[in-house]
Amino acid sequence: MENIFKVYKNGICLLKSKFIFLICILIIFRIGSFIPVPGINIINDFFLKNNNNNIFEMLNIFSGGSLSHISIFSLGLIPYVSASIIIQIINFIYPNLIKIDKYSLNYENKINQVIRYVAFFFSIIQSIIIFINFNKIYGFNNLIFDKNVFFYLIILISLITGSMILMWLGEEISEKGICNGISIIICFGILVGLPSSINFVLLNKYFYNFVFFKIFLFLILLFLIIYFIIFIECSQRRIFINYKNNLSKCKFYINQNIYLPIKINISGITPAIFSSSIVLFITNLLLFLIEKFNKFFIIKKIIFNLQPGKILYLILYINFIMFFSFVSIPVFFDSNKTANNLKKSGGFIYGIRPGIKTSNYISNIVLRLNNLGTLYIIFICLIPEIFNKIIKIPFYLSSTSILIVTLVIMDFISQIQILLMSSQYNSVFKKNKL
Repeated sequence: MENIFKVYKNGICLLKSKFIFLICILIIFRIGSFIPVPGINIINDFFLKNNNNNIFEMLNIFSGGSLSHISIFSLGLIPYVSASIIIQIINFIYPNLIKIDKYSLNYENKINQVIRYVAFFFSIIQSIIIFINFNKIYGFNNLIFDKNVFFYLIILISLITGSMILMWLGEEISEKGICNGISIIICFGILVGLPSSINFVLLNKYFYNFVFFKIFLFLILLFLIIYFIIFIECSQRRIFINYKNNLSKCKFYINQNIYLPIKINISGITPAIFSSSIVLFITNLLLFLIEKFNKFFIIKKIIFNLQPGKILYLILYINFIMFFSFVSIPVFFDSNKTANNLKKSGGFIYGIRPGIKTSNYISNIVLRLNNLGTLYIIFICLIPEIFNKIIKIPFYLSSTSILIVTLVIMDFISQIQILLMSSQYNSVFKKNKL
């Protein structure tokens, strides 16, 4: 009994230290969200409050409210996510372009290093785009104290540095905290923005004109979406694995009810985050073009239709989800590696020959499941957008936000369970001196 208590205590201590580290990082992120960019006139306390542009509302959600305060973290993690997208696409289309051996021990570290360099490049581009569009975003012409090159450089360097700090904080959480750091920061940024959004709805002069039945419907839909997400994420396709009985001389195989679990949504939140980021990046690029080519009416029309809920936004969003769901299969599930591991361990699928046949069999199952997973993500992403158009509540919570928050919380809980279980196994190994 004492040993069980000791194991539990050690697991709790490890979890406690990781959780405290995570909280400290999130506090740093939150403080940084209120540190204004040097050279900005902070007397203008309105910022995004009077701006009803859905594009900037979405950017503000992903930056954890940093954009509304013109803080050093205004860029958020969009440059890092965009860099991950580009590297993933290049790796998929031209695998020999990035000369890194997939099976080397330092593969992940080298890929992450490449992503950091590309993220730095994207942060420069995005900081310039946001800087040029300051007046459009915040609706003021006197935001910058002194319009000279020195102040411009300070603003750009502050935005780029803030984005790099966020990227570093995310990596530190992944290494020393709980769960994936980038996902945690994005999720936290969404959650901290919810109270102000709810407060805006309650104080809105149009709020009392709404039929409360519509609000009740909205809450029920939200609950059903979350329930559906949890149900699908917990669902899995089980491929039963058999092992040869080496103790017996005869060819007898034992089915030990050992199975290979494959999730329906293999790629997780990656397609949703990547799709949102790429649409926002395209929008930012078009905003930059408007400043240079103000006479082009077609660009203004495209930007208007690229706002969340508009037809062009939904079309692009769906296509990007389908593309990234397909591209991310090799990243999250390597059928060849799984088949080789089964062969080495003496495992096999009944009726399927080990090796290439097993790899092809698993690949076909993964592809079919990925098609279902893609339809599921599209459904989750479209339903809130359509429903928001019907009930017209002045509260913007994107489907991507709901998906990210739900999946990150689920992953967070599972990581806690894994930590507690691993501490139990470690104590058993130490006790038996294995």
